[in-house]
Amino acid sequence: MKDWIAGMDIGFGQAKVCLKQGDSKVQTLCFPRIFAEAKTNNWGLNNHCVYGIDGDRFYVGEEALSYQDSFIRRDYRDYMKDKTYWLCVCKALVELGIFSENDNVRIKRLILGLAPGHYSKANITHMQRTARCGVEFAFNHKIYRFSAENVKILPQGSGAFFSEMLTDSGLVKESNSYKKIHGILDVGFRTTDFLIFENGQFIGEQEELSEDTGIRIVLEKLQSHIKKKYGKEEIEFLEPVLRGEAFEFRGEEHHLTNVVAQLISDHIYKRIEPEVLKRWEGRINRMSKIIVCGGGAYFFKNTNRFLKEHRKQIFIPGRPEMANAIGFCRYGIMQDKLHGFQA
Repeated sequence: MKDWIAGMDIGFGQAKVCLKQGDSKVQTLCFPRIFAEAKTNNWGLNNHCVYGIDGDRFYVGEEALSYQDSFIRRDYRDYMKDKTYWLCVCKALVELGIFSENDNVRIKRLILGLAPGHYSKANITHMQRTARCGVEFAFNHKIYRFSAENVKILPQGSGAFFSEMLTDSGLVKESNSYKKIHGILDVGFRTTDFLIFENGQFIGEQEELSEDTGIRIVLEKLQSHIKKKYGKEEIEFLEPVLRGEAFEFRGEEHHLTNVVAQLISDHIYKRIEPEVLKRWEGRINRMSKIIVCGGGAYFFKNTNRFLKEHRKQIFIPGRPEMANAIGFCRYGIMQDKLHGFQA
Protein backbone atom coordinates (compact mmCIF):
# COMPACT_ATOMS: atom_id res chain seq x y z
CA MET A 1 0.00 0.00 0.00
CA LYS A 2 1.33 3.43 -0.94
CA ASP A 3 1.41 5.97 1.87
CA TRP A 4 -0.77 8.69 0.34
CA ILE A 5 -1.23 11.93 2.31
CA ALA A 6 -3.92 14.32 1.11
CA GLY A 7 -4.97 17.83 2.10
CA MET A 8 -8.30 19.03 0.74
CA ASP A 9 -10.21 22.30 0.94
CA ILE A 10 -13.63 21.59 -0.60
CA GLY A 11 -15.27 25.00 -0.37
CA PHE A 12 -18.58 26.36 -1.58
CA GLY A 13 -17.01 27.69 -4.78
CA GLN A 14 -13.96 25.58 -5.54
CA ALA A 15 -12.36 22.25 -4.68
CA LYS A 16 -8.66 22.54 -3.88
CA VAL A 17 -6.56 19.42 -3.37
CA CYS A 18 -2.93 18.54 -2.57
CA LEU A 19 -1.66 14.97 -2.72
CA LYS A 20 1.72 13.51 -1.79
CA GLN A 21 3.11 10.00 -1.81
CA GLY A 22 6.45 9.19 -0.22
CA ASP A 23 9.28 11.39 -1.46
CA SER A 24 7.43 12.42 -4.62
CA LYS A 25 6.55 16.03 -5.37
CA VAL A 26 3.27 17.40 -4.01
CA GLN A 27 0.54 17.35 -6.66
CA THR A 28 -2.10 20.08 -6.72
CA LEU A 29 -5.49 20.48 -8.35
CA CYS A 30 -8.20 23.14 -8.32
CA PHE A 31 -11.60 23.11 -10.04
CA PRO A 32 -14.99 24.80 -9.55
CA ARG A 33 -17.38 22.91 -7.26
CA ILE A 34 -20.26 22.81 -9.71
CA PHE A 35 -22.28 19.96 -11.14
CA ALA A 36 -24.62 19.09 -13.97
CA GLU A 37 -26.90 16.09 -14.07
CA ALA A 38 -25.66 13.63 -16.71
CA LYS A 39 -28.84 12.91 -18.63
CA THR A 40 -29.09 10.01 -21.06
CA ASN A 41 -30.05 12.37 -23.91
CA ASN A 42 -27.06 14.73 -23.55
CA TRP A 43 -25.33 14.91 -26.91
CA GLY A 44 -22.85 17.07 -28.80
CA LEU A 45 -19.18 17.24 -29.73
CA ASN A 46 -17.95 16.95 -26.15
CA ASN A 47 -16.69 13.70 -24.71
CA HIS A 48 -16.86 14.56 -21.03
CA CYS A 49 -16.33 12.31 -18.03
CA VAL A 50 -19.34 11.09 -16.09
CA TYR A 51 -19.20 10.39 -12.35
CA GLY A 52 -21.78 8.32 -10.55
CA ILE A 53 -22.58 8.11 -6.84
CA ASP A 54 -25.57 6.66 -4.96
CA GLY A 55 -27.52 6.12 -8.17
CA ASP A 56 -27.04 9.63 -9.61
CA ARG A 57 -24.79 10.64 -12.52
CA PHE A 58 -22.99 13.98 -12.80
CA TYR A 59 -20.58 16.05 -14.80
CA VAL A 60 -18.25 17.72 -12.30
CA GLY A 61 -16.20 20.93 -12.44
CA GLU A 62 -15.60 22.95 -15.59
CA GLU A 63 -17.11 20.23 -17.77
CA ALA A 64 -20.47 20.82 -16.07
CA LEU A 65 -20.60 24.29 -17.67
CA SER A 66 -21.36 22.67 -21.03
CA TYR A 67 -24.73 21.44 -19.71
CA GLN A 68 -26.56 24.57 -18.59
CA ASP A 69 -29.97 22.89 -18.82
CA SER A 70 -29.05 20.44 -16.05
CA PHE A 71 -26.69 22.73 -14.10
CA ILE A 72 -26.82 22.60 -10.28
CA ARG A 73 -24.79 24.24 -7.55
CA ARG A 74 -25.39 22.92 -4.05
CA ASP A 75 -24.24 25.58 -1.60
CA TYR A 76 -26.45 25.08 1.43
CA ARG A 77 -24.71 25.22 4.80
CA ASP A 78 -24.53 21.44 5.37
CA TYR A 79 -23.10 20.80 1.92
CA MET A 80 -20.34 18.61 3.42
CA LYS A 81 -23.04 15.99 4.11
CA ASP A 82 -24.17 15.90 0.49
CA LYS A 83 -23.00 13.21 -1.92
CA THR A 84 -21.59 15.87 -4.27
CA TYR A 85 -19.06 16.94 -1.62
CA TRP A 86 -17.52 13.48 -1.72
CA LEU A 87 -17.82 13.41 -5.50
CA CYS A 88 -15.36 16.33 -5.58
CA VAL A 89 -12.93 14.23 -3.55
CA CYS A 90 -13.45 11.34 -5.98
CA LYS A 91 -12.84 13.52 -9.05
CA ALA A 92 -9.65 14.93 -7.53
CA LEU A 93 -8.27 11.48 -6.73
CA VAL A 94 -9.05 10.27 -10.26
CA GLU A 95 -7.39 13.24 -11.95
CA LEU A 96 -4.31 13.05 -9.72
CA GLY A 97 -3.79 9.40 -10.69
CA ILE A 98 -4.28 7.71 -7.32
CA PHE A 99 -6.20 4.84 -8.98
CA SER A 100 -3.55 4.13 -11.62
CA GLU A 101 -2.61 0.79 -10.03
CA ASN A 102 -5.62 -0.11 -7.89
CA ASP A 103 -9.35 0.68 -8.02
CA ASN A 104 -9.67 0.40 -4.22
CA VAL A 105 -7.33 2.84 -2.45
CA ARG A 106 -6.85 3.59 1.24
CA ILE A 107 -5.27 6.97 1.98
CA LYS A 108 -2.93 6.98 4.97
CA ARG A 109 -3.76 10.51 6.14
CA LEU A 110 -6.59 12.74 4.93
CA ILE A 111 -6.84 16.32 6.18
CA LEU A 112 -10.11 18.11 5.35
CA GLY A 113 -11.14 21.71 5.98
CA LEU A 114 -14.44 22.93 7.37
CA ALA A 115 -15.62 26.54 7.70
CA PRO A 116 -15.29 27.65 11.36
CA GLY A 117 -18.98 28.52 11.48
CA HIS A 118 -19.80 24.91 10.55
CA TYR A 119 -17.10 23.38 12.76
CA SER A 120 -19.48 21.39 14.93
CA LYS A 121 -18.94 18.00 16.54
CA ALA A 122 -21.76 16.52 14.45
CA ASN A 123 -20.25 17.70 11.15
CA ILE A 124 -16.74 16.59 12.14
CA THR A 125 -17.96 13.14 13.18
CA HIS A 126 -19.94 12.73 9.97
CA MET A 127 -16.96 13.64 7.77
CA GLN A 128 -14.56 11.41 9.67
CA ARG A 129 -16.93 8.44 9.63
CA THR A 130 -17.66 8.81 5.91
CA ALA A 131 -13.98 8.98 4.96
CA ARG A 132 -12.95 6.08 7.21
CA CYS A 133 -15.78 3.81 6.05
CA GLY A 134 -15.08 4.68 2.43
CA VAL A 135 -16.86 6.11 -0.59
CA GLU A 136 -17.71 4.06 -3.66
CA PHE A 137 -18.30 5.79 -6.99
CA ALA A 138 -18.37 5.19 -10.73
CA PHE A 139 -16.15 6.88 -13.27
CA ASN A 140 -16.78 6.26 -16.95
CA HIS A 141 -18.60 2.98 -16.26
CA LYS A 142 -16.02 1.57 -13.85
CA ILE A 143 -16.38 1.27 -10.05
CA TYR A 144 -13.77 2.77 -7.72
CA ARG A 145 -13.52 3.15 -3.96
CA PHE A 146 -11.42 5.18 -1.57
CA SER A 147 -11.18 5.34 2.22
CA ALA A 148 -8.81 6.90 4.73
CA GLU A 149 -6.99 5.41 7.68
CA ASN A 150 -6.44 8.64 9.61
CA VAL A 151 -8.85 11.56 9.16
CA LYS A 152 -8.39 15.04 10.63
CA ILE A 153 -10.86 17.91 10.21
CA LEU A 154 -9.37 21.40 10.61
CA PRO A 155 -11.01 24.83 10.41
CA GLN A 156 -10.71 26.35 6.97
CA GLY A 157 -8.21 29.16 7.16
CA SER A 158 -5.93 27.22 9.47
CA GLY A 159 -4.39 25.62 6.38
CA ALA A 160 -3.06 29.02 5.33
CA PHE A 161 -1.28 29.27 8.69
CA PHE A 162 0.33 25.83 8.30
CA SER A 163 1.23 26.62 4.70
CA GLU A 164 3.17 29.66 5.88
CA MET A 165 4.77 27.91 8.88
CA LEU A 166 5.73 24.54 7.33
CA THR A 167 7.68 23.23 4.33
CA ASP A 168 6.55 20.51 1.93
CA SER A 169 8.51 18.14 4.16
CA GLY A 170 6.42 19.06 7.20
CA LEU A 171 9.27 20.95 8.91
CA VAL A 172 8.99 24.37 10.57
CA LYS A 173 10.37 27.07 8.27
CA GLU A 174 11.55 29.50 10.94
CA SER A 175 12.19 28.60 14.55
CA ASN A 176 9.61 30.13 16.91
CA SER A 177 7.83 32.03 14.12
CA TYR A 178 4.71 29.97 14.79
CA LYS A 179 4.52 31.41 18.31
CA LYS A 180 3.73 34.90 17.03
CA ILE A 181 0.15 36.09 16.55
CA HIS A 182 -1.20 35.53 13.04
CA GLY A 183 -4.54 36.66 11.68
CA ILE A 184 -6.11 34.64 8.84
CA LEU A 185 -8.69 36.29 6.58
CA ASP A 186 -10.11 33.55 4.36
CA VAL A 187 -12.38 35.03 1.70
CA GLY A 188 -14.26 32.28 -0.09
CA PHE A 189 -17.28 31.94 -2.34
CA ARG A 190 -19.93 31.95 0.39
CA THR A 191 -18.16 32.74 3.67
CA THR A 192 -15.45 34.99 5.02
CA ASP A 193 -13.60 33.36 7.90
CA PHE A 194 -11.65 35.26 10.57
CA LEU A 195 -9.08 33.15 12.44
CA ILE A 196 -6.35 33.92 14.93
CA PHE A 197 -3.35 31.76 15.83
CA GLU A 198 -1.26 32.47 18.90
CA ASN A 199 1.60 30.26 20.12
CA GLY A 200 0.76 27.89 17.29
CA GLN A 201 -2.79 27.37 18.57
CA PHE A 202 -6.12 28.22 16.97
CA ILE A 203 -8.01 30.47 19.39
CA GLY A 204 -11.60 31.75 19.49
CA GLU A 205 -15.11 30.38 19.39
CA GLN A 206 -15.61 28.62 16.06
CA GLU A 207 -19.26 29.57 15.63
CA GLU A 208 -18.33 33.26 15.81
CA LEU A 209 -15.60 33.15 13.15
CA SER A 210 -17.59 32.89 9.90
CA GLU A 211 -19.78 35.38 8.07
CA ASP A 212 -21.77 34.83 4.89
CA THR A 213 -19.92 37.72 3.22
CA GLY A 214 -17.99 35.82 0.58
CA ILE A 215 -17.59 36.74 -3.07
CA ARG A 216 -21.06 35.36 -3.78
CA ILE A 217 -22.50 38.70 -2.62
CA VAL A 218 -20.49 40.52 -5.32
CA LEU A 219 -21.62 37.96 -7.90
CA GLU A 220 -25.27 38.45 -6.95
CA LYS A 221 -24.93 42.23 -7.38
CA LEU A 222 -23.18 41.75 -10.71
CA GLN A 223 -25.95 39.39 -11.73
CA SER A 224 -28.55 42.03 -10.88
CA HIS A 225 -26.64 44.65 -12.89
CA ILE A 226 -26.51 42.41 -15.97
CA LYS A 227 -30.19 41.51 -15.73
CA LYS A 228 -31.16 45.16 -15.41
CA LYS A 229 -28.95 46.45 -18.22
CA TYR A 230 -29.12 43.59 -20.71
CA GLY A 231 -32.27 41.71 -19.72
CA LYS A 232 -30.32 38.47 -19.65
CA GLU A 233 -31.65 35.83 -17.28
CA GLU A 234 -29.35 32.79 -17.66
CA ILE A 235 -26.14 33.96 -16.00
CA GLU A 236 -25.23 31.10 -13.69
CA PHE A 237 -21.44 31.30 -13.78
CA LEU A 238 -19.94 34.80 -13.64
CA GLU A 239 -16.66 34.18 -11.80
CA PRO A 240 -14.61 34.73 -15.01
CA VAL A 241 -16.23 38.18 -15.41
CA LEU A 242 -15.07 39.07 -11.89
CA ARG A 243 -11.54 38.20 -12.96
CA GLY A 244 -11.65 40.55 -15.97
CA GLU A 245 -13.03 38.41 -18.78
CA ALA A 246 -15.62 39.88 -21.13
CA PHE A 247 -19.34 39.21 -20.80
CA GLU A 248 -20.83 37.99 -24.08
CA PHE A 249 -24.34 39.06 -25.07
CA ARG A 250 -26.00 38.81 -28.50
CA GLY A 251 -22.72 38.04 -30.22
CA GLU A 252 -20.84 40.96 -28.70
CA GLU A 253 -18.33 41.09 -25.88
CA HIS A 254 -18.98 43.59 -23.11
CA HIS A 255 -16.25 44.53 -20.64
CA LEU A 256 -17.60 45.26 -17.18
CA THR A 257 -14.26 46.09 -15.57
CA ASN A 258 -15.38 49.38 -14.03
CA VAL A 259 -18.63 47.92 -12.70
CA VAL A 260 -16.81 44.94 -11.19
CA ALA A 261 -14.13 47.16 -9.63
CA GLN A 262 -16.76 49.31 -7.92
CA LEU A 263 -18.72 46.31 -6.63
CA ILE A 264 -15.57 44.68 -5.22
CA SER A 265 -14.38 47.94 -3.66
CA ASP A 266 -17.74 48.51 -1.96
CA HIS A 267 -17.76 44.97 -0.62
CA ILE A 268 -14.23 45.10 0.77
CA TYR A 269 -14.43 48.53 2.39
CA LYS A 270 -18.05 48.48 3.55
CA ARG A 271 -18.49 44.84 4.60
CA ILE A 272 -15.19 43.05 5.18
CA GLU A 273 -12.85 45.74 6.55
CA PRO A 274 -15.21 46.94 9.33
CA GLU A 275 -15.75 43.32 10.38
CA VAL A 276 -12.00 42.68 10.56
CA LEU A 277 -11.40 45.74 12.72
CA LYS A 278 -14.27 44.83 15.04
CA ARG A 279 -13.35 41.16 15.46
CA TRP A 280 -9.60 41.68 15.83
CA GLU A 281 -9.72 44.80 17.99
CA GLY A 282 -7.09 44.53 20.69
CA ARG A 283 -5.00 41.99 18.74
CA ILE A 284 -4.50 43.38 15.25
CA ASN A 285 -1.65 45.69 16.29
CA ARG A 286 0.21 42.72 17.79
CA MET A 287 -0.18 40.47 14.75
CA SER A 288 3.02 39.46 13.01
CA LYS A 289 1.15 38.75 9.78
CA ILE A 290 -2.36 39.10 8.40
CA ILE A 291 -2.65 36.31 5.84
CA VAL A 292 -5.34 36.92 3.22
CA CYS A 293 -6.26 33.69 1.44
CA GLY A 294 -9.07 32.00 -0.46
CA GLY A 295 -10.27 32.64 -4.01
CA GLY A 296 -11.40 36.12 -3.00
CA ALA A 297 -7.88 37.13 -1.98
CA TYR A 298 -7.06 38.05 -5.59
CA PHE A 299 -9.34 41.07 -5.27
CA PHE A 300 -7.28 42.45 -2.37
CA LYS A 301 -4.01 42.66 -4.30
CA ASN A 302 -4.72 46.10 -5.72
CA THR A 303 -6.59 47.53 -2.73
CA ASN A 304 -4.00 49.79 -1.14
CA ARG A 305 -6.57 51.34 1.19
CA PHE A 306 -7.53 48.03 2.83
CA LEU A 307 -6.31 48.10 6.44
CA LYS A 308 -3.94 50.87 5.34
CA GLU A 309 -2.46 51.22 8.83
CA HIS A 310 -1.52 47.54 8.71
CA ARG A 311 -0.12 47.26 5.17
CA LYS A 312 3.25 45.91 6.35
CA GLN A 313 1.50 43.04 8.13
CA ILE A 314 -0.62 41.91 5.16
CA PHE A 315 0.59 38.87 3.25
CA ILE A 316 -1.19 37.29 0.26
CA PRO A 317 0.21 33.88 -0.83
CA GLY A 318 1.19 33.37 -4.44
CA ARG A 319 -1.74 31.00 -4.96
CA PRO A 320 -4.15 32.17 -2.27
CA GLU A 321 -6.94 29.81 -3.33
CA MET A 322 -4.61 26.83 -2.72
CA ALA A 323 -3.17 28.02 0.62
CA ASN A 324 -5.49 25.93 2.80
CA ALA A 325 -5.06 22.71 0.83
CA ILE A 326 -1.27 23.13 0.77
CA GLY A 327 -1.21 23.78 4.51
CA PHE A 328 -3.47 20.81 5.25
CA CYS A 329 -1.15 18.55 3.27
CA ARG A 330 1.94 19.90 5.05
CA TYR A 331 0.17 19.44 8.39
CA GLY A 332 -0.55 15.80 7.45
CA ILE A 333 3.10 15.25 6.52
CA MET A 334 4.19 16.76 9.84
CA GLN A 335 1.79 14.52 11.77
CA ASP A 336 3.09 11.49 9.89
CA LYS A 337 6.68 12.33 10.82
CA LEU A 338 5.73 12.86 14.47
CA HIS A 339 3.93 9.51 14.53
CA GLY A 340 7.02 7.86 13.07
CA PHE A 341 9.24 9.36 15.76
CA GLN A 342 6.84 8.22 18.50
CA ALA A 343 6.77 4.71 17.06
